[in-house]
Amino acid sequence: LHNGRLFGGYTVVPWSSISGPHEDSQAFLYSLTDGTEQAEGGRPPCRLFQFQNKGYAVWHHKTQGPLFGVGGGTDLGLNLDKTSLHMSRSNCGNTYAIPRVSPSEPLVSTTYLAGQLDAWDIAEVVVYHCRELTSGTSTPMTGTSRATSRATSRATSRA
Repeated sequence: LHNGRLFGGYTVVPWSSISGPHEDSQAFLYSLTDGTEQAEGGRPPCRLFQFQNKGYAVWHHKTQGPLFGVGGGTDLGLNLDKTSLHMSRSNCGNTYAIPRVSPSEPLVSTTYLAGQLDAWDIAEVVVYHCRELTSGTSTPMTGTSRATSRATSRATSRA
């Protein structure tokens, strides 16, 4: 995002256009930065693991997605169509647990990943497809192919 936040999700379930929930015990969300340097009080990188609604780890949909954690609300939902990018949203804590330092911190948050519930000012969306290397492969990377979709087209914040 243009506010400096970097976050995303991981799943081993291949995405499809057939609508419905999918269980994935390996799925997680992550936050690489909250937009503030750690030396200035910023949060360190972290993973958000599933703690409930595990049958809703990911939700596939023909016109939306990727969607993560739809059991009690969408923990992370991206609409990658240019006309509906502003409808992407995050309400963490429904399926994926927010790391907490103290018990007084909230269990559910609309600001944890993106800084606000929706209407994000998206700078770039990157999608990776990872695959295992087979023996005899001489690729120096880990077999990752990259498809980038620049999402700067009018996905501006209203907040």
